[in-house]
Amino acid sequence: MSKSQEEKLPAPGNILDESQEVDLNELAKRDELKLAERKKLFRNIECENCIYLFSKKNWFRILCYKIVHHGKFETVIMFLIVGSSLKLVFDTYTDKLAPGDPIIKYSSYFDLCF
Repeated sequence: MSKSQEEKLPAPGNILDESQEVDLNELAKRDELKLAERKKLFRNIECENCIYLFSKKNWFRILCYKIVHHGKFETVIMFLIVGSSLKLVFDTYTDKLAPGDPIIKYSSYFDLCF
């Protein structure tokens, strides 16, 4: 190889370093956008007091807002609905068992979850 060809080839470490810098910059921008989005709680909501009790800065109202707008909220609700439905089906076939039966006992413990 001639000297000019060697000069054109990048050093092995430079390619990875540059791509890592770009990724780190993108991650930093994403973090800034997420932080700015979190600061804008209750956007497009005009009321100042929820149920005439909780202001927009109330910790309980903010907690509820964050829980409802979390990505996994719908998944948890669907799991609870399916679990409750399965429990109802199970109870349909266990209603004729004796009250002291262990299946009824564990079923009542399971009722506490749903």
